Amino acid sequence: MRGVRLAPHGPGDVSPLAQAATVALDTSSPAFGVQEAATFREAVLEVFPGTIVPRLGAMEPREAPGLGVDFDESAARGYPARAPGP
Repeated sequence: MRGVRLAPHGPGDVSPLAQAATVALDTSSPAFGVQEAATFREAVLEVFPGTIVPRLGAMEPREAPGLGVDFDESAARGYPARAPGP
């Protein structure tokens, strides 16, 4: 089938790395159509500097190496994992 455009899903439980990978795919594919985007809490933006966020209805890939998203271990320590349970 020809002329079909990609419309990748960007659910709210996607990680900043997965969102950056999807944007990389979007920008490299001539079949790109539209991208659904997740929004992230401030804590996620703090722990993952370089997270791609929608601005004015568009997302731009980072110019940093790789996917352009980093991981701040120091910031992550401020958000310890909760114990499993109800």
